[in-house]
Amino acid sequence: MRFVVERSLFQHFPGLAIGVVVGHNLGPADNPERIAALLAGAEGQLRQDWSGRPPQQHPRIAPWRRVFQELGLPGTRYPSSIEALARRALSGKGLPRIHPLVDLYNALSLAYQIPMGGHDLGTIAGDIRLGWTRGGEPFQEMFSEQVEAVAPGEVAYLDDQDILTRHWVWRQGHKDRITPATRSVFVPIDGLPEIGRAAVDAAAAEMAGQLQAFFGATVRVGCATEEQPVVELGG
Repeated sequence: MRFVVERSLFQHFPGLAIGVVVGHNLGPADNPERIAALLAGAEGQLRQDWSGRPPQQHPRIAPWRRVFQELGLPGTRYPSSIEALARRALSGKGLPRIHPLVDLYNALSLAYQIPMGGHDLGTIAGDIRLGWTRGGEPFQEMFSEQVEAVAPGEVAYLDDQDILTRHWVWRQGHKDRITPATRSVFVPIDGLPEIGRAAVDAAAAEMAGQLQAFFGATVRVGCATEEQPVVELGG
Protein backbone atom coordinates (compact mmCIF):
# COMPACT_ATOMS: atom_id res chain seq x y z
CA MET A 1 0.00 0.00 0.00
CA ARG A 2 1.25 3.49 -0.87
CA PHE A 3 0.47 7.13 -0.22
CA VAL A 4 0.68 9.23 -3.37
CA VAL A 5 0.44 13.02 -3.75
CA GLU A 6 -0.49 14.19 -7.24
CA ARG A 7 2.36 16.19 -8.75
CA SER A 8 0.04 19.01 -9.79
CA LEU A 9 -0.48 19.91 -6.13
CA PHE A 10 3.21 20.70 -5.82
CA GLN A 11 2.90 22.96 -8.84
CA HIS A 12 0.07 24.85 -7.17
CA PHE A 13 1.77 24.88 -3.76
CA PRO A 14 5.56 24.84 -4.18
CA GLY A 15 7.25 23.63 -1.01
CA LEU A 16 4.29 21.53 0.09
CA ALA A 17 5.33 18.68 2.41
CA ILE A 18 2.97 15.98 3.72
CA GLY A 19 4.39 14.12 6.68
CA VAL A 20 3.43 10.47 6.95
CA VAL A 21 3.34 8.38 10.12
CA VAL A 22 2.09 4.81 9.97
CA GLY A 23 1.53 2.62 13.01
CA HIS A 24 1.03 -1.12 12.60
CA ASN A 25 0.17 -3.76 15.20
CA LEU A 26 -1.51 -1.27 17.52
CA GLY A 27 -2.35 -2.62 20.92
CA PRO A 28 -4.66 -1.20 23.59
CA ALA A 29 -3.59 2.21 24.84
CA ASP A 30 -1.12 2.08 27.68
CA ASN A 31 -2.07 4.78 30.20
CA PRO A 32 -4.95 6.50 28.34
CA GLU A 33 -5.17 8.92 31.27
CA ARG A 34 -1.74 10.22 30.30
CA ILE A 35 -2.93 10.75 26.72
CA ALA A 36 -5.97 12.65 28.00
CA ALA A 37 -3.61 14.79 30.08
CA LEU A 38 -1.51 15.54 26.99
CA LEU A 39 -4.63 16.78 25.19
CA ALA A 40 -5.72 18.87 28.17
CA GLY A 41 -2.22 20.33 28.39
CA ALA A 42 -2.20 21.22 24.68
CA GLU A 43 -5.56 22.95 25.05
CA GLY A 44 -4.36 24.91 28.07
CA GLN A 45 -1.12 25.95 26.40
CA LEU A 46 -3.03 27.12 23.35
CA ARG A 47 -5.31 29.32 25.45
CA GLN A 48 -2.31 30.74 27.29
CA ASP A 49 -0.27 31.51 24.17
CA TRP A 50 -2.93 33.01 21.93
CA SER A 51 -4.10 35.82 24.24
CA GLY A 52 -7.39 36.50 22.50
CA ARG A 53 -6.02 36.45 18.95
CA PRO A 54 -8.61 35.13 16.43
CA PRO A 55 -7.57 31.66 15.21
CA GLN A 56 -7.69 32.67 11.55
CA GLN A 57 -4.90 35.20 12.21
CA HIS A 58 -2.44 32.68 13.62
CA PRO A 59 0.59 32.28 11.30
CA ARG A 60 0.02 28.54 10.96
CA ILE A 61 -3.75 28.80 10.40
CA ALA A 62 -3.94 31.88 8.19
CA PRO A 63 -2.25 30.04 5.28
CA TRP A 64 -5.07 27.49 5.28
CA ARG A 65 -7.60 30.32 5.04
CA ARG A 66 -5.71 31.61 2.01
CA VAL A 67 -5.47 28.17 0.37
CA PHE A 68 -9.16 27.49 0.91
CA GLN A 69 -10.01 30.86 -0.61
CA GLU A 70 -7.87 29.99 -3.64
CA LEU A 71 -9.87 26.77 -3.91
CA GLY A 72 -13.16 28.72 -3.79
CA LEU A 73 -14.01 27.79 -0.18
CA PRO A 74 -15.11 30.57 2.18
CA GLY A 75 -13.25 30.22 5.46
CA THR A 76 -16.27 30.80 7.68
CA ARG A 77 -18.11 27.86 6.12
CA TYR A 78 -15.11 25.63 5.50
CA PRO A 79 -12.61 26.03 8.35
CA SER A 80 -9.57 23.80 8.13
CA SER A 81 -9.41 21.01 10.69
CA ILE A 82 -6.74 22.84 12.71
CA GLU A 83 -8.81 26.03 12.79
CA ALA A 84 -11.89 24.11 13.93
CA LEU A 85 -9.81 22.29 16.56
CA ALA A 86 -8.25 25.50 17.82
CA ARG A 87 -11.60 27.27 18.00
CA ARG A 88 -13.04 24.46 20.10
CA ALA A 89 -10.04 24.52 22.43
CA LEU A 90 -10.05 28.31 22.75
CA SER A 91 -13.77 28.35 23.52
CA GLY A 92 -13.02 26.74 26.86
CA LYS A 93 -15.51 23.95 26.26
CA GLY A 94 -12.76 21.41 25.81
CA LEU A 95 -12.38 18.80 23.11
CA PRO A 96 -14.38 15.58 23.47
CA ARG A 97 -12.40 12.50 24.45
CA ILE A 98 -13.18 10.16 21.55
CA HIS A 99 -10.56 7.41 21.55
CA PRO A 100 -7.00 7.48 22.97
CA LEU A 101 -5.51 7.43 19.47
CA VAL A 102 -7.71 10.32 18.31
CA ASP A 103 -6.92 12.20 21.51
CA LEU A 104 -3.21 11.71 20.84
CA TYR A 105 -3.13 13.14 17.33
CA ASN A 106 -5.49 15.95 18.35
CA ALA A 107 -3.06 16.87 21.15
CA LEU A 108 -0.10 16.96 18.77
CA SER A 109 -2.10 18.82 16.13
CA LEU A 110 -2.83 21.55 18.68
CA ALA A 111 0.73 21.57 19.98
CA TYR A 112 2.21 22.07 16.51
CA GLN A 113 -0.78 23.94 15.02
CA ILE A 114 -0.67 21.62 12.01
CA PRO A 115 -3.58 19.58 10.60
CA MET A 116 -3.25 15.92 11.53
CA GLY A 117 -5.74 13.10 11.05
CA GLY A 118 -6.01 9.38 11.54
CA HIS A 119 -7.23 6.77 9.04
CA ASP A 120 -7.78 3.10 9.78
CA LEU A 121 -5.67 1.30 7.18
CA GLY A 122 -7.74 -1.84 7.60
CA THR A 123 -10.64 -0.13 5.84
CA ILE A 124 -8.69 1.26 2.87
CA ALA A 125 -9.16 -0.03 -0.70
CA GLY A 126 -5.94 0.19 -2.71
CA ASP A 127 -3.60 3.14 -2.30
CA ILE A 128 -4.28 6.46 -0.59
CA ARG A 129 -4.08 9.51 -2.82
CA LEU A 130 -4.06 13.24 -2.15
CA GLY A 131 -5.20 15.03 -5.24
CA TRP A 132 -8.05 16.38 -7.31
CA THR A 133 -11.45 14.73 -7.51
CA ARG A 134 -12.59 13.60 -10.98
CA GLY A 135 -16.28 13.93 -10.08
CA GLY A 136 -18.76 11.40 -8.77
CA GLU A 137 -16.60 9.99 -5.96
CA PRO A 138 -18.73 9.05 -2.94
CA PHE A 139 -18.29 10.75 0.43
CA GLN A 140 -19.99 9.75 3.66
CA GLU A 141 -19.30 12.20 6.45
CA MET A 142 -18.36 10.74 9.80
CA PHE A 143 -21.38 9.38 11.71
CA SER A 144 -23.74 10.37 8.90
CA GLU A 145 -25.91 7.98 6.90
CA GLN A 146 -25.95 10.25 3.85
CA VAL A 147 -23.63 9.52 0.94
CA GLU A 148 -23.05 12.27 -1.61
CA ALA A 149 -21.28 12.34 -4.95
CA VAL A 150 -18.57 14.98 -5.03
CA ALA A 151 -18.04 17.43 -7.89
CA PRO A 152 -14.81 17.45 -9.89
CA GLY A 153 -11.97 19.74 -8.93
CA GLU A 154 -11.90 19.35 -5.14
CA VAL A 155 -8.67 18.54 -3.32
CA ALA A 156 -9.24 15.43 -1.24
CA TYR A 157 -7.72 12.36 0.34
CA LEU A 158 -9.08 9.32 -1.52
CA ASP A 159 -8.64 5.59 -1.84
CA ASP A 160 -9.73 3.51 -4.83
CA GLN A 161 -13.39 3.65 -3.77
CA ASP A 162 -14.20 6.66 -1.58
CA ILE A 163 -13.21 10.11 -0.46
CA LEU A 164 -11.48 9.82 2.90
CA THR A 165 -11.21 13.52 3.74
CA ARG A 166 -13.10 16.15 1.81
CA HIS A 167 -11.64 19.55 0.88
CA TRP A 168 -8.13 18.46 1.88
CA VAL A 169 -8.33 19.02 5.66
CA TRP A 170 -11.97 19.85 6.20
CA ARG A 171 -14.13 16.79 6.97
CA GLN A 172 -13.13 13.15 7.35
CA GLY A 173 -15.23 10.28 6.08
CA HIS A 174 -16.96 7.59 8.09
CA LYS A 175 -15.49 4.32 6.88
CA ASP A 176 -11.86 4.97 7.88
CA ARG A 177 -12.55 6.52 11.29
CA ILE A 178 -10.57 5.27 14.27
CA THR A 179 -12.42 2.64 16.35
CA PRO A 180 -11.47 0.16 19.10
CA ALA A 181 -10.89 -2.38 16.28
CA THR A 182 -8.20 -0.24 14.60
CA ARG A 183 -4.87 -2.07 14.39
CA SER A 184 -3.08 0.00 11.72
CA VAL A 185 -3.27 3.76 11.33
CA PHE A 186 -2.16 6.27 8.70
CA VAL A 187 -1.54 9.76 10.09
CA PRO A 188 -0.94 12.53 7.51
CA ILE A 189 0.61 15.80 8.67
CA ASP A 190 -0.26 18.54 6.19
CA GLY A 191 2.51 21.10 5.90
CA LEU A 192 1.87 24.09 3.67
CA PRO A 193 4.97 25.94 2.42
CA GLU A 194 4.56 28.64 5.10
CA ILE A 195 4.74 26.01 7.84
CA GLY A 196 7.99 24.49 6.68
CA ARG A 197 9.45 21.01 6.40
CA ALA A 198 11.21 21.20 9.78
CA ALA A 199 7.92 21.57 11.67
CA VAL A 200 6.38 18.70 9.73
CA ASP A 201 9.34 16.43 10.49
CA ALA A 202 9.27 17.34 14.18
CA ALA A 203 5.56 16.58 14.46
CA ALA A 204 6.01 13.29 12.61
CA ALA A 205 8.88 12.21 14.84
CA GLU A 206 6.90 12.95 17.99
CA MET A 207 3.81 11.19 16.67
CA ALA A 208 5.86 8.10 15.81
CA GLY A 209 7.44 8.04 19.25
CA GLN A 210 4.09 8.36 20.99
CA LEU A 211 2.57 5.56 18.89
CA GLN A 212 5.39 3.32 20.03
CA ALA A 213 5.21 4.42 23.66
CA PHE A 214 1.45 4.30 24.15
CA PHE A 215 0.32 1.62 21.68
CA GLY A 216 3.40 -0.56 21.15
CA ALA A 217 3.12 0.12 17.43
CA THR A 218 5.60 -0.73 14.73
CA VAL A 219 6.06 2.63 13.02
CA ARG A 220 7.10 3.97 9.63
CA VAL A 221 7.82 7.65 9.03
CA GLY A 222 8.11 9.45 5.71
CA CYS A 223 7.35 12.69 3.92
CA ALA A 224 5.78 13.23 0.51
CA THR A 225 7.46 16.07 -1.38
CA GLU A 226 7.76 17.21 -4.96
CA GLU A 227 10.99 15.25 -5.24
CA GLN A 228 9.47 12.13 -3.65
CA PRO A 229 5.66 12.18 -3.95
CA VAL A 230 5.18 8.48 -3.08
CA VAL A 231 5.56 6.99 0.41
CA GLU A 232 5.33 3.25 1.07
CA LEU A 233 2.97 2.50 3.95
CA GLY A 234 3.90 -1.13 4.55
CA GLY A 235 1.53 -3.72 5.92
